[in-house]
Amino acid sequence: MNKYEIYSLIIQSVTVLVASIFAIWQIFINRRLKRLNDFVAVAILPNSEGGNIKLLNTGKINLYIHGFEINGITKLFDKGRLLSAASLDSAYYWLPIENIPRSGIFPIKVWLTDEYEKKFITQGQGESIKLDNDKIEVRVWTFKTYKEKWDF
Repeated sequence: MNKYEIYSLIIQSVTVLVASIFAIWQIFINRRLKRLNDFVAVAILPNSEGGNIKLLNTGKINLYIHGFEINGITKLFDKGRLLSAASLDSAYYWLPIENIPRSGIFPIKVWLTDEYEKKFITQGQGESIKLDNDKIEVRVWTFKTYKEKWDF
């Protein structure tokens, strides 16, 4: 082998090594992006007109509501109710609030699955405040959405 062939072999080896490192790094980047695109997030919001609570999918993947619990009263569905992703304010689900206390704090729990049948729970809390005109003001907020296995 002459000098040219040796230099060419070294350059080719370095090129293959750098390309392999780049390919492995790209696989890690793609896996991270996939996890970021598939995150699950649900916002529990009050309805300004009253009478119910709004569930809004703020994540990047479609979710299905299988049941919820408000103030110890549980409502389960035979089939999951779609809460579509990335629709901003156009895709939501209403939860009734007829069983909340006239004043005080009450827990909210929602059982969800995603498109891949992974199970999640969203937890929140609400507060009802009795106003002077005998109406109730309802405030709600979300604590967290987390992955957890559940069964009914």
